[in-house]
Amino acid sequence: MHDQIYLYNFDHTETRLALAATSVKAAVRLEPDSGETHLAQASHFYWGYLNYDRAREELAKAQRALPNNTRIFWILGLIDRRQGRWDEAIRNLERAVDLDPRNAKAISDLGQTYGALRRYGDAIAMANRLLALEPRSIKFRTGPASIAVHAQADIAPLRAVVNTIEAEGPSSAAEVALDSSFNSAFGNATLPRRHVPLRAFLAKVMLDTSSNIRALGMKDYWLNCDKTSLAHTPLSRSHALKRTKPSALNPGVWHR
Repeated sequence: MHDQIYLYNFDHTETRLALAATSVKAAVRLEPDSGETHLAQASHFYWGYLNYDRAREELAKAQRALPNNTRIFWILGLIDRRQGRWDEAIRNLERAVDLDPRNAKAISDLGQTYGALRRYGDAIAMANRLLALEPRSIKFRTGPASIAVHAQADIAPLRAVVNTIEAEGPSSAAEVALDSSFNSAFGNATLPRRHVPLRAFLAKVMLDTSSNIRALGMKDYWLNCDKTSLAHTPLSRSHALKRTKPSALNPGVWHR
């Protein structure tokens, strides 16, 4: 957990990284040869240092003791994805989901990887699996329609879903607006006049310099996009109109 707090910039400090190292060293001291210890070391090398080679070495050791451990295949898939090893990433993430069909993280990452490869039908299938796990989750309710933005440069389905959620009450509207996926999808859109309460809420959040939301860059949302044509935007060119397989990506591209 300390490693992920460090990597995701909630507390990207040497102190946080040292806490992660201390936990791993304690595990090594108590059970140096256990599969769980090697898995903990792999997680530390990966999230703490983005050291893919050392992480793979520890995962290989862990796998000998834990051959059907979901987390091993999940982390392997994440490393493969960061290195542009797309076939291996799909294979390992699919294996993780097979081993734990209700693992939301594995399902989500597999869906994201399908999406990166323009396998939008498969991505939507994973989004629907997430929705089946948590039917009232606002994030999961918007998932299938969000993929249509990338697949077809069509925001109408997403608009319809979000209008439904917004009608359920102010808290639902605020939650969906703070979903980072909309920031990445719609860039620097601004809120229309009719969203005065939500505009005020977001303004308060963005003025809070200590807010994790601000640290993650979740601002300037998309709610005025219903009449915007995406046919000539960078979004449509980079997603809906590109069909080539992506190459290895910068480590910063992926959240995990």
